[in-house]
Amino acid sequence: MHFRHIAILGPGLLGGSIALGALARGFDGSLRLWARREEAVEEIRSRMAPASVLATSDLEQALVGADLVVFCTPVEAMGSLAQRCRPFLQPHTVLTDVGSVKCPVLTEVRAGLGGTGFFVGSHPMAGSEQGGIAFASPDLFENAVCIVTPDPAADPAALAAVEQFWIWLGMEIRHQSPGEHDRTVALVSHLPHAIAAALVNLVCAGHPDRINFCGNGFLDTTRIASGLPGLWAGIFHANKEEVIASLDGLEGEVRRLRHWIESGACDQVAQYLSEAKQRRDTLKASRTHGSN
Repeated sequence: MHFRHIAILGPGLLGGSIALGALARGFDGSLRLWARREEAVEEIRSRMAPASVLATSDLEQALVGADLVVFCTPVEAMGSLAQRCRPFLQPHTVLTDVGSVKCPVLTEVRAGLGGTGFFVGSHPMAGSEQGGIAFASPDLFENAVCIVTPDPAADPAALAAVEQFWIWLGMEIRHQSPGEHDRTVALVSHLPHAIAAALVNLVCAGHPDRINFCGNGFLDTTRIASGLPGLWAGIFHANKEEVIASLDGLEGEVRRLRHWIESGACDQVAQYLSEAKQRRDTLKASRTHGSN
């Protein structure tokens, strides 16, 4: 891993875990964490030894001399932040992100940076329903998948460097175009969050005490509904078309299952559940980490 000056912008769960993971792997270069609020800067300082990292709310101080910049802010803030970063970047600074949506981020960040090809989109599929640096972990990325989303304008050397960075943190690299990524994560990440929230609200609507009768199955199914509401509202908005398409697909599946149950087609219901079980069991056997 050849980067020597890393700037992490927005060190919450993912940004903080990048920093902790780098330190755990013996990174001895310059590691700078930028947060917009002074309270967040103080939280970083309390979690990480001042000698190991520089925590600051001064964007120029965080970026000066950086050869890698990682955007870890909410996706809707990345474009404007990139524009603010532009005056302080070196000519060949490599930039990437951890955003859950790629098409709008790519467009807005590239525009903010003036069209540089040294930005390469990334999405580490690792996380938690918990947010903030207090929940960061140096092992968050171990054995998890990172989707790297190169586009035709991406610089090949920057792409290779970003891939090696995530591999260094313990991740497995997979590639998708930005559009493919947004369609995929709408189904595997964004839709599950919407379902979890809908299920909790359905159960509690008019009868909040019902939550006291829920077992582990309900708790497991709805865990991610505890995610940060503002963050997820921004993700749903940024990937609106694909999220709506995934909700439409889910409605079709529910209608099909309902029809079989209503008509007493027990064999078809059993086959439907069997296919889902086999697919889920295969997934569980092949993965040890996951994303929201």
